Amino acid sequence: MGGGPAALRENKGFLSAQGLHASMMQRGIRIGLTTVYRALSAADRRGGSKQSTHAAA
Repeated sequence: MGGGPAALRENKGFLSAQGLHASMMQRGIRIGLTTVYRALSAADRRGGSKQSTHAAA
């Protein structure tokens, strides 16, 4: 996912998985929306996301 980090850096503030997917597709990066969700979920579990999308239990 070489262009994913660039797509994230260019977007200030909240970016949905759909928005990230659209940004990557515009850059010519062919990736499925499910793959974007999985990558964001993995980053969240590792503590690599800026903000968790999971509600506190």
